[in-house]
Amino acid sequence: MTTMTMSSHTSWGTLGPGNCAPCSSYFSARFQPPGSWPASCSQRRICTPRRSTSVIRRLSGRMSTPPLDHCYVMVNYGESAYAMRQCRKFLYTTGFHSLTMEFDLVCLCDFFVAWSQYWHLFGLLIGGVAATKLMRVLSPRQIYRTGIWCLLMCSLLMGLVKDFSLHCGLRCLAAVSCCFMITSGQYIFGDITAGKYRVGTLILYDCFWALGLILLPGLASNAPSWQHIYLGVTLSLLVIVFLLPWTPDSPRWQLQHTKEAQLAIERTVGILLEAARTNGRMHKVSKELPQQLEELRERMLEPMPAVHWMHLWMGQRRSTFHLVAVHMALATFMVVNTGLLLHVRSFGREHLVSNTLAMGLAEMLGCFLALHLTFNLSERKWQWAGGFAIVVGCIGSICWFLAEEDMPEVYGLTLGLLMASLPQAAVACAQSMILACLGELVPMEQRSCLSFSAVTWARVWQLSASFLTLLRQVSPALSLSAFCLLVILGGLGTCCLVTRDKEQPPVGAVVNKGQQLIAFT
Repeated sequence: MTTMTMSSHTSWGTLGPGNCAPCSSYFSARFQPPGSWPASCSQRRICTPRRSTSVIRRLSGRMSTPPLDHCYVMVNYGESAYAMRQCRKFLYTTGFHSLTMEFDLVCLCDFFVAWSQYWHLFGLLIGGVAATKLMRVLSPRQIYRTGIWCLLMCSLLMGLVKDFSLHCGLRCLAAVSCCFMITSGQYIFGDITAGKYRVGTLILYDCFWALGLILLPGLASNAPSWQHIYLGVTLSLLVIVFLLPWTPDSPRWQLQHTKEAQLAIERTVGILLEAARTNGRMHKVSKELPQQLEELRERMLEPMPAVHWMHLWMGQRRSTFHLVAVHMALATFMVVNTGLLLHVRSFGREHLVSNTLAMGLAEMLGCFLALHLTFNLSERKWQWAGGFAIVVGCIGSICWFLAEEDMPEVYGLTLGLLMASLPQAAVACAQSMILACLGELVPMEQRSCLSFSAVTWARVWQLSASFLTLLRQVSPALSLSAFCLLVILGGLGTCCLVTRDKEQPPVGAVVNKGQQLIAFT
């Protein structure tokens, strides 16, 4: 029996779970164990070849060594002939027990990472739609609590299952639970804040996404097996469970959807008074708060003309063009965001910790840049964010021309990381700005419809991100160049966006905004 020891590059990727609790929904989503971390493709292994027939090849004068693959072993026949036999069994010599070893998917490692990540992204798509529809009958806080308990259960089960199909199904359910928390948490933040505080909160909401990415290497670096990674992530979620009693509910939802008027007012008053007490603003609470809320409830329950998806596209041609641009920009940015994080594994296992930290820091810096542009360049913020994405995308595309250059390894790795981190920062900047300021593009009554349409459309296209990373099998530069071209396309779409002129608020809106400011300014 002929044996052969082989090693290849790793596959570390990303993605996989008071008022700090809604923030932690994004943290838990990024903190979910990614498909490529537990499924490392870099273990050292000994191959036992099949004894079936194989094709004997002869070495030509131009080729001194045969092509090697980690699924095949070379058997020499004389001095100038060899046969490539497929491995039928692997004996692993590494200390880390990965999902690749658990499910015996060595020869399908890259596809396994893409397929596992696909189910995570599919869960985010389904979870976003389901959470939005459930908010018609369940409060955001109830959906948030459902998400965290389901996430805990799925994380525990994923560490126990021994079947690959069941593992992918549980990963999809875990992503659905994450999206329940993300959607409901964002709804709560959008309701308990107002004005510039609301915009700033929604922009920095993505920072917890980056924080989970930064902390994930520390959790997984010393884990002896993939099961320990899932266990560590599950135990970290207990912090969010501890914060549940301090998680506020949406006062607007309680006021509008609670059937009994008196109960609705009592619940809303309780939420607002608790917020005012926590923030030391009890002296600003009006003595006529219950009467004001009763009047506001009556106006909120008045029949309003329904806004359907087709109504978004029935305006002027210019506004339709803006809608097309924002759908295109958000879709490309979400694809690139996921794709670049998975692309990090192309730089090798020995550099994964530093590279993953760099990507997380780049994403966080992008969020702060979006905050600066929004508050200081309000009218031209779209053009600045889009222009930054275009410039960075062009710089990243240079890697295609430098791929064939002969340079020291340290220079090549540094240059590759720089060309991946800069687009990640630009994507985080533009994406967080679009998600926070999406309502500025349409009238007030169409904002929720546009938000649901743009995010759902983007998540549909996000499903392709994991498979675009398979281009690295041809060349890592090809995969990175493809993502950089998408960054340029998204930047062009962002540059086309224009903020609508501010509308006069309807009668009674001052009362509502005043109560929001009492709660969380």
